[in-house]
Amino acid sequence: MTNFMHFVGRLREVIYLTEGGLKADVTYCLCKGKKSFLAVTGITSLRDMPDTFAYFKKNGVKEVRIVFDMDRIYNERVMEAIDNVQKMAENAGLQSSVPEWDISMGKGIDDFMLTYLQNKKKV
Repeated sequence: MTNFMHFVGRLREVIYLTEGGLKADVTYCLCKGKKSFLAVTGITSLRDMPDTFAYFKKNGVKEVRIVFDMDRIYNERVMEAIDNVQKMAENAGLQSSVPEWDISMGKGIDDFMLTYLQNKKKV
């Protein structure tokens, strides 16, 4: 049995990994298509990640930026999932990073991007 994964954008050197297809789609639109997103259905849905990362590596992807929700700062299960994803990325020959933002700007990457864009318009 496979886990559902959702991809939006095109293969680029850097791919962003988040939870939830809608979150990936919204953030992709907020970024005006300049970034690509892979979404898993949840932190326990990582079974197909090694094959996906191998495919990415073969097709020019160099880095995965893991942008799971910022509740990871106090949720041990999310941190464990991030560690697992980083090991899978390393095993596939990909770099990985875990960007952080101030949680007051939003828990998810979609919330953060919306807040960032709203603040940018105020300047």
